[in-house]
Amino acid sequence: MNFIIKAYRVVFNIVCLFILKKISKNTISFKSPRLGKGLNITAINNSILDINNLSARNNLSIFVSHGTLIFEKDCFVNNDCSFNCLKSIRIGENTIFGEGVKIYDHDHSIDENYVVSKTDFVTSPVMIGANCWIGSNTVILKGVSIADNVIIGANSLVNKSVLVSGIYVNKNGSLTKIK
Repeated sequence: MNFIIKAYRVVFNIVCLFILKKISKNTISFKSPRLGKGLNITAINNSILDINNLSARNNLSIFVSHGTLIFEKDCFVNNDCSFNCLKSIRIGENTIFGEGVKIYDHDHSIDENYVVSKTDFVTSPVMIGANCWIGSNTVILKGVSIADNVIIGANSLVNKSVLVSGIYVNKNGSLTKIK
């Protein structure tokens, strides 16, 4: 019975992606994604979404508007991850994400009176290299580039680029290379 439920989810997710691809003006590319339950994909305003060969567990949330979100081959996304793209997010091949990772390529605009706009955003691309491991509950913010072969420890905030391969953890509120 468990096999039947899993097969149903696979077929359902692929049918939903196919329908989304056909009825929208967005470019959505997928070959053989393996997607768990709770898939939530929104692609609007001439977006590009490439999830070829993506493997994801449950509750994957993807939002793309006017942007480009690309997962290169053999990426893995664990439970409860969120990708929010208004400009560009690119994930290198063989990169894996722990549970609860969140990636944003934008911030809300704030005027001189500190009023936060609900509709105006400041954007900057996010690029994550190949063979990276992003630990659980990590948040990656706009403008960040992460080199190939980087490990980011769990519960980290990445708001600056990581340009050298290695292992990084959150120490005293900043990302620190430990190896």
